[in-house]
Amino acid sequence: MLFELGDTIYLSGNITTNRYPRGDMGINDIKNIFVNNLKGTIFAIELPNFLNGGQFLYTIKIFENLYAIEVKQNQISYSQTPSNGVYGFIGPNPNPNIKLNSLNTLEQLNQINKLNWVNEQISTMNKFNQNLNTSYQVQKTITKYIYYKLVDEWIYKKLFPILAFVKIVNGKPQLIKSMDEYNINKLASETDEDIELRADYLESNIITKKLVSKVLKKTVNRMCLNWYELNKHEKTIQNVFLEYLKDLLEESIRRL
Repeated sequence: MLFELGDTIYLSGNITTNRYPRGDMGINDIKNIFVNNLKGTIFAIELPNFLNGGQFLYTIKIFENLYAIEVKQNQISYSQTPSNGVYGFIGPNPNPNIKLNSLNTLEQLNQINKLNWVNEQISTMNKFNQNLNTSYQVQKTITKYIYYKLVDEWIYKKLFPILAFVKIVNGKPQLIKSMDEYNINKLASETDEDIELRADYLESNIITKKLVSKVLKKTVNRMCLNWYELNKHEKTIQNVFLEYLKDLLEESIRRL
C-alpha cells in the first residue's frame, strides 16, 4: 500500500523522532521510542533509491516540533492496530469499550517515554528472574534451604504429626507396623531423646534431599510458583510436605 502526502496515519513500532523534519534547519533532538497507534500526518516521502536500500521512507508530522523520521512503510497504517492498551492514553470522556486513543500531545508523548522506560526495566527484570527460575544452582540452593528448614525446624512444629509414624523399640526407632499404632497424643509423653531419635530416623530414611527436590519441583509446577520466591511461601510449603509425607508413610505402612 502506498501512502500520499497529507494522509493521516497511525505509527507503530520503534521509531526515531526529531524536533524538525530531516533536512530542515534547526537544532536536532534525536530520540528513539516505541509507540503503538501514534497518530500523525505524512509530511514528506523519500522515494526508493540506492542509498535507502530501495524502499519508501516517510517523515511523519506528529505535532508541532515533533516528527518521526525515516519511517518504513510497514510501520504505517491507515487504521489503528490491535493492542493490549499499554501504550494508549484515553481522553477525558472515554468510551468504556475503547481501550486506545491516539497520542496527540507532547505531554502524552512524555508519558509514553516514561512508560516505555518502566516497561523496559520490568522486561529486563523478568528476563533476569526467568533465568533465576531455570537456574540449576538456584534450585539446588533453595532445595538445600528447604531441606534444612524441614529437618531442623518444621519437623518439630508443623510437621510434628509425622513423628508418630515412628516408634521406639528397645531404644531403636522403627516405623510402626500398622496405622492402628499411629497416635499423635503419645508424643506428648516422649522424652526429648526419643523425639530426636524419631526425627533422626525420618531424616536418614525418608526425608532426603532428593525427595525434597522432587516435591518442590512438583509444587512449583502445580502452583505456578517461582523457585527464587519459595522462601516467601513457607507456610504453603510446610503444608505440602506435611500432606505428602503423611501419604507416603501411610502407604509404606500398608505395604508392610
